Amino acid sequence: MINLLTIPFFLCLLFLQKPVLSNIKDEISIKMIVNNCASCHLENNHSDLIPSFFEIEKEVFIKQMIDFQTINDDSIMHRITKVLNLEDIRALADYYYEKK
Repeated sequence: MINLLTIPFFLCLLFLQKPVLSNIKDEISIKMIVNNCASCHLENNHSDLIPSFFEIEKEVFIKQMIDFQTINDDSIMHRITKVLNLEDIRALADYYYEKK
């Protein structure tokens, strides 16, 4: 037989418990972003429509990424960049332009 005091005790445990996933920050690694970008922006890509990151300057790259975030449309670049913060964009720029 279950003790009647046991039920309120377990209910308190359930309600006072912090969710396990609430402390995990949803981070995107730079390597994951690079792999995503590489599907279109290849190192040796010379397309007029899709430039290689190695064909533009670092400061221009950062500005364009921020501009894509602020565009209020449903373009692919807006959808991709809207999840990035400024730190992500700078780290991505560092990654690409250290290879130059």
